[in-house]
Amino acid sequence: MKKATGLNKRKQPEEDAEVYFPVDETSNEVDQAAVMFAYAEEHFDDPEKCVPLLNAVIHECDRIGRIKEALEEGEGLEGIDEDAIESLKALKLDGKFYRVYGDALVTLGMLGKDEDIICEEQYLEAASQIYQTGLQLDNNDHYLKTSVKRIEIIRLIQDQDPEYARATKEYCELIEQAPDRNDALQPAMRLFTRAFPLCEDPSAMATEVLRICPEADQRIPVVIVKLQAYYSLADSHFNYEECAEEKQKILKFREYMDKAKELIDSLDLSAIEAESTDSHKALLPFIAQYYLSIGCLNEYELEGPEATENFDSLDYKKAIELWKLMEDKYSVPIPCEIKELESSIAQKNSLPEP
Repeated sequence: MKKATGLNKRKQPEEDAEVYFPVDETSNEVDQAAVMFAYAEEHFDDPEKCVPLLNAVIHECDRIGRIKEALEEGEGLEGIDEDAIESLKALKLDGKFYRVYGDALVTLGMLGKDEDIICEEQYLEAASQIYQTGLQLDNNDHYLKTSVKRIEIIRLIQDQDPEYARATKEYCELIEQAPDRNDALQPAMRLFTRAFPLCEDPSAMATEVLRICPEADQRIPVVIVKLQAYYSLADSHFNYEECAEEKQKILKFREYMDKAKELIDSLDLSAIEAESTDSHKALLPFIAQYYLSIGCLNEYELEGPEATENFDSLDYKKAIELWKLMEDKYSVPIPCEIKELESSIAQKNSLPEP
């Protein structure tokens, strides 16, 4: 089996940091790696916890694969702990092992600093080899097939290849057919969250995403992707090619923004913050985006001096308020466009009454 060698190990935020997670000591090595990976996924937005765990999962999977290969070949076992050898002798490496191994690689590759890509190619290539090895053992493993398709989408989007729309449709069909859709949705949500800003026309992706996301699912990654989908569809209708009449395009835009607002209103932000500050921090920019977009539309509908004299900037102010909250609570820098917007509103408010 090819191992994930030659990778640039992702530097841990603090090399001496210790991260604790629950492991059943009676479970086998693959199950323990799976638990470790699941814990890492829960902390994807906190690299200080996530990165060392992912590195540990990959290291453990490398170790398991190396020992199993040595056992099969009957050589290369020198220096390996006898207890480890005995423990792994009876262990069969099935699809679960290859899923955990490959998914850990892809997830680690998504934690790079380059925001113009979804995942670094070296991690995609290593994960692809792992998934393909698993499929050689069981060509019917649905999750591995879905994972291979996910890598295809990532590469197409990063290459700006319009074929990503076709691949997304196929990927979503695989998710719909998954034995456990919730299990298949988790990596999909992470992919789509990163993919939407990189697609030139994400509306096709948005339609597929909304089709596979359960309506009542309020897991934060799902909520974020659904909001992105609504915003993408709203924007796609807000152009003259889609809607010949001004009134029609505005109605279409508002239709999707109303769905986004309904979803936002259904959330208990205080409870989300109490349960996970990571989730709260991840969600707020997408809520702010709603108010910013609605503010833009309201201003757009006013023309001439009315835009200055009668424009109600409450939606803009709400967006600014949310960004200031993110800055105060989580040290998230306020974007330049938000600072400029605040300055513009202050300037309008300082104008003398006509």
